[in-house]
Amino acid sequence: MPSLSVLVPLTIVGIVMGAMYALPAMGIVLIYKTSRVLNFAHGAMGMFSTFVAYQLGVVWHLPVWLAVLGALVFAALLGLVIERFTIRPLEGKPPLVKVVVTLGWMLILMSVAGFIWGANAYHIPLKVAPEGTVRFPMVNISYLQLTNLGVALVLTAGLAFFFKATRLGIAMRAVADNTRAARILGVRVELINCVSWMLGSVLAAIAGILLSPMVNLDTVQLTMLVLSAFAAALVGGLVSLPATFAVSIGLGILHSDIVIWAKASGVRELVTLGVILVALFWRGGGLAKVMEAGTGQRSAARFASRKVSTARVTGALAVVVALAALLPLAMGRFYSFLLAQTLVYAVALFGLMIVVGLLGQPSLMHAELMGLGAGITATLVAVCHLNFWVAGLLAVLAGYLAGIVVGLPALRIRGLALAIVTLAIARVFDSLVLPSKLLASGVGGRTVARPSLGPISLAGDRAYYEVALAVFALAALAALAVRRGKLGRVLRSIRESERGAAASGVPVTRYKLLGFATSAAFASLAGVISVGLTGSFTPAPFDWTHSVILLAMLVIMGSTAASGAVLGAVVLIVLPEFSGGNEYVEQLTQAISGAALIIQSIAVPQGLVPSVGAAVRRIAGGFGRGGTSGPSSGSVSRSPGPVRRDAGENGEPVAGGTLAAPAKPGGHEMAATNRGDSVTPAAKPGSRAGERVS
Repeated sequence: MPSLSVLVPLTIVGIVMGAMYALPAMGIVLIYKTSRVLNFAHGAMGMFSTFVAYQLGVVWHLPVWLAVLGALVFAALLGLVIERFTIRPLEGKPPLVKVVVTLGWMLILMSVAGFIWGANAYHIPLKVAPEGTVRFPMVNISYLQLTNLGVALVLTAGLAFFFKATRLGIAMRAVADNTRAARILGVRVELINCVSWMLGSVLAAIAGILLSPMVNLDTVQLTMLVLSAFAAALVGGLVSLPATFAVSIGLGILHSDIVIWAKASGVRELVTLGVILVALFWRGGGLAKVMEAGTGQRSAARFASRKVSTARVTGALAVVVALAALLPLAMGRFYSFLLAQTLVYAVALFGLMIVVGLLGQPSLMHAELMGLGAGITATLVAVCHLNFWVAGLLAVLAGYLAGIVVGLPALRIRGLALAIVTLAIARVFDSLVLPSKLLASGVGGRTVARPSLGPISLAGDRAYYEVALAVFALAALAALAVRRGKLGRVLRSIRESERGAAASGVPVTRYKLLGFATSAAFASLAGVISVGLTGSFTPAPFDWTHSVILLAMLVIMGSTAASGAVLGAVVLIVLPEFSGGNEYVEQLTQAISGAALIIQSIAVPQGLVPSVGAAVRRIAGGFGRGGTSGPSSGSVSRSPGPVRRDAGENGEPVAGGTLAAPAKPGGHEMAATNRGDSVTPAAKPGSRAGERVS
């Protein structure tokens, strides 16, 4: 049992840290209550504003009060820009689409901050309190700690007064309770949402400025403050500011005192993950339903597609692979290496397509699963002296089992909540699993010799590229088999309606776990090929930022299209190469990925590949009919081929859906459809045809 002389100072530090968690947590709750957006960029907004204060106060030597004021004004404007130009245009879209936009902003803010101030450089924090301590019984408390705690208490009390005694605060509460009723009563909902984003951004900025002297001032530490804020907000039910503040204090104490019993790195991330899981499972149905309401998973994957026979697809793949096999003959060794890297990411994105595109579950830890496959392979080869390919098979099996474990929370939670959980698991992998001595063997990682294939040496990049191409071809065939086979149909039916799939006899639990496991196996396979290509394993290429970039590329290109996975891999490798290979390549990739993700979510939510394909088919169809515009709105095309159509908002057909029977007035009937194993609920009167009936 630790002595009080040790426990009391750590508890004081924990209380102060908890108060700093409380400010962004209350900002998250505020934004979510009014606009129903779970802001993953909240930590990045506070981080960037903190760097603005650093620039004004430390670099330009402005007075502290002016530097802080300038940073807070910037934070408010940043919240205004994000809400007005990227969130408001998505009004009526599924919340998951808005979450994707916030992920894009997180990538942009982190990369731009890295460009300007350096991603890993040391920065002298802005001093917001004088140096020195105040003596209390058994503990000395610094002026900074007292300042941080005092500011947090004052702001919490001020927010309570604001919401209870001011017209704007009461209007914000009205919008949070019932947006439609508030609009009818004359409340300007758009203005309220804008103010909420501005206020939430200011709270994140204050937390970052006050916390920066206590942690490393870099682009990652303050950005990841959002996870602790999410944990506190979830325990508070995303509705109660006082409960959120109290839970934040408790979480801060837990984070501080846990080092007494467990000194390993990553323990705090593990505690945060535990709190998030306990909050979601403890609050269970209520919180999950709030976060899943209106996720609109049915409409998210719809795009115009024409069923092409499996034989034609396989033939086209064979031609592409044959041509790709000849590419190294016309290119140098360096380009063979880049092509092999592209194939590695394509295999990984095939797996992500299964869980995101088919099953409809967001995953922010796919790169970590790649790292798991790479790390296990390197360990088995370097330590156990197994054959590389045997070690690779065992690593893929381990990845499959890890996918089952990761998929367990998805049996109870999904949508927005699952995105938080996978990000928290990713942070545990980044700090505890991948850097462990078992996998990485220290900071330098493990070195693995380039494998051979029987008597054939793969020491050259061209030879290894051919093997990677063969693995890619097999993975592509497997991904197409999943997408077009029974598993793909069942996963799509679960995505559209879990209740409907269960009612039609689908074992939902088994297939959800199978989807996550299959996706993880693809990721681990990509990790195996990657470690053989590079000849070493280090955790850095497999952290959470790479997971977000992988998700961004897949969503941009089209999460349901295998060709979108291939093009996404090409962009991931080609984009840094075009940048000239300077030290800011990673920041450039993040910035472009984030910007493209935001633009795609607003302009072409189906993804580039499906949208371009649909446009080409419309143009080709127009020429084929002699320039006519095709069937009128409200009719269903009689063109050959199993093209399914759905009724849109105004009765127009929407390609790629099911044709739901109209509901009888006053009745809620289930209309069985021929879409795999799913049962599609009939539409309620006045609702969009084909939407889920709750």
